[in-house]
Amino acid sequence: MIPFRGLIQGLKGWLGKPIADPETDPQIFFGRMFALPNPDAVLREMGQAEKVYFSIMADPHVLGDVRSIRGNFRSHTWRLLPGDENDAKAAAAMELCQDWLQRTRPNELADWLEVMWQMASAFMSGYRAHELVWELMDGKYLPGQVIDRPGRRFKFNAYGEPLLVSKTEMMGAPVEPWQFVISRHMPSSVNPYGVAVLSSCFWPWTFKTGGWRYFVKYCERHGLPWPVGRYPLGTSEAEQDKLADALANMIEAGYVLAPEGTGLELLVPNSSNGGQLPQHQMIDLCNREMSKAITGQAMVAELQGAGARAASETAMKRQEAIDDSVRDIAAQSMQAIFRWITLWNFGDGVAPPCIEFFMHENAGLERAQTYQVAANTGARPSRKAMLEDMAI
Repeated sequence: MIPFRGLIQGLKGWLGKPIADPETDPQIFFGRMFALPNPDAVLREMGQAEKVYFSIMADPHVLGDVRSIRGNFRSHTWRLLPGDENDAKAAAAMELCQDWLQRTRPNELADWLEVMWQMASAFMSGYRAHELVWELMDGKYLPGQVIDRPGRRFKFNAYGEPLLVSKTEMMGAPVEPWQFVISRHMPSSVNPYGVAVLSSCFWPWTFKTGGWRYFVKYCERHGLPWPVGRYPLGTSEAEQDKLADALANMIEAGYVLAPEGTGLELLVPNSSNGGQLPQHQMIDLCNREMSKAITGQAMVAELQGAGARAASETAMKRQEAIDDSVRDIAAQSMQAIFRWITLWNFGDGVAPPCIEFFMHENAGLERAQTYQVAANTGARPSRKAMLEDMAI
């Protein structure tokens, strides 16, 4: 057995030192110097991630789902809360950050809520990057601009650190941690690029696009009924030609003149599957699959209008959970900015403020009881926050 003193000495020697880090991984060499490949197999093979994302986003069904999530995001407002209510420096840091947000516009193209949405939209592409342009304002170090940058400008090394791609550094070069805020969706040590939801839509979108092509061709060919003329035996070729010309002009004229004894029949194509064509079924299936990836509404997508109250409530709860997770990405990104502001202006050890999204609700007994229960359990809910939350 290892003596207790030797165990303590060994523990002190290993404190804060990981042993399964990228430096000891035999499959990763020079972990901090070179970028990891994006594990998204589809987009890595194509090498045109942004172009593919823009194309998928142009799909009306996808855009409708994204706008729904964006609408829910912008329906909420935000407020800052102190990182430590008992610390005067933490309260001062919150006031500084709040004043900075109120009197500073992030850039010429967007307001703060739009910048936060850009951060939250990392769920679509896996990650989003914003550059912080620091300035000295009234004796305080604050970002004068927060600018959205293209994802193609960044790669990530084995430690998840961003590498900036430039004309002189095509493989990516390290940057200072306070220069960029990276928003990510479901990142991991093996995938610092995050999980791109739009990547899951690639194949449904591809097959849907191809399905439209053949669906339009089908409609062009079979959209109008086929007139079939029947002539009695012994009809001369001249009379047959006249009948053929009459049928050809029937679509434009709307009528046809034919000799007595001539038969006319209209053939209308139909489907054996409830009147729905295979191309139409494939397009509907692709739309449902993309909705599952973007909004998580598998139940709603599969029911196709034949829902029930329980299914509707389940779908609503699922959508609320997804919307909350999207807002969490923006909250974490803003929190990273607040940490640097607090560190540079108040020193180490001061808790930075945090941001909270909320929606105004009508004053009601249930919501008021929630605050009452919180107060009775020893919590100290903010009176101002309660009044804002209940729109009083």
